[in-house]
Amino acid sequence: MLVIACLFIACRCEGGTHPKLAPMHDIRKRFGDRIRQLRNDRGWSKEELADRAGLHRTYIGSIERGEQNLSLVNIERLSVTLGVSLAELFAPFGDTPAPPS
Repeated sequence: MLVIACLFIACRCEGGTHPKLAPMHDIRKRFGDRIRQLRNDRGWSKEELADRAGLHRTYIGSIERGEQNLSLVNIERLSVTLGVSLAELFAPFGDTPAPPS
């Protein structure tokens, strides 16, 4: 238990999760970029996506900037609103973390 707690604390101090995984801010930014891409593909403004999904427009903006750690409920809400499956939503991520930028 102590080893796990120390690993958790060390990873958080360095701004990431586990050394083999992409930093947490990276996954949030990549997810936000994906939401922006799908929204733009539909010709929707942030306000329109927010209205359709039942979310606040500033929340959509903060998602797209990678500032939010979304709940599964809101991820599903965006998926349904954008008309894509969860698999399609996450398809660009593949099964390997992005390289450091």
